[in-house]
Amino acid sequence: MSSYISCKDILTRETKHVKVDDSVYVYIRQLEHSLEQLMGTEPMYALKEESPVDEEEYMFADRPDNWVVLEIMASVNDTKPPTYKVLAGWSGGYLDGDYWKLNSGIVEVRELDKSWVFIGHSGSEYVCGKEQYSLRMNNAGIYEEMITAFPHTIRMMPEDTDWSTLIREENDKL
Repeated sequence: MSSYISCKDILTRETKHVKVDDSVYVYIRQLEHSLEQLMGTEPMYALKEESPVDEEEYMFADRPDNWVVLEIMASVNDTKPPTYKVLAGWSGGYLDGDYWKLNSGIVEVRELDKSWVFIGHSGSEYVCGKEQYSLRMNNAGIYEEMITAFPHTIRMMPEDTDWSTLIREENDKL
C-alpha cells in the first residue's frame, strides 16, 4: 500500500505531492514528530492518511471499449466454484479491425470512481468503464460461439452484479 505526502519546496514555496511506500511514510512521521518537539513548530510535511486509487496507477492495463464478465463452470454438474473471466472488446478503426480478449480468470477486483479493475491469474489488469458493460460486434460473436460450444456451462453475469464482492464470496464458499 502506498501513501502520499504533500510538502513545500523550500525555494519555490510550491506544494508538491509525492507517492511513498509505507516504510518511508513511517520514517517521515517519526521525523515530523521529532521536529515538532525540537522546534515547537508546525510539521514540514502534511501527510494524507488515505491512499487514493487513481487510474494513473494502471498505466499498462488493458482498457477495453466494452466488456462483460463470464461465469464459467467446468461441467454442468460441477460442484467447484465457477471461474470468472473478463471478455473484453475493442472497436477497430480504418486501418485495424475489431478484436477481443478473454482474461486468464479474475483473482481480484478493485473499484475506482468510474471504472472497475479486474486483475487476472496472469497478473493482467483490465480497467473497465462502469458504463461500458455490454456485448458489441467486437465480442458478441465469440460469446455466441462459446455458449454454443459449451452449453449450460458459460453465462454472462448481470450488469448489476456487485463486482467488489464477487471473488470474495466465491472464496468464502471454499
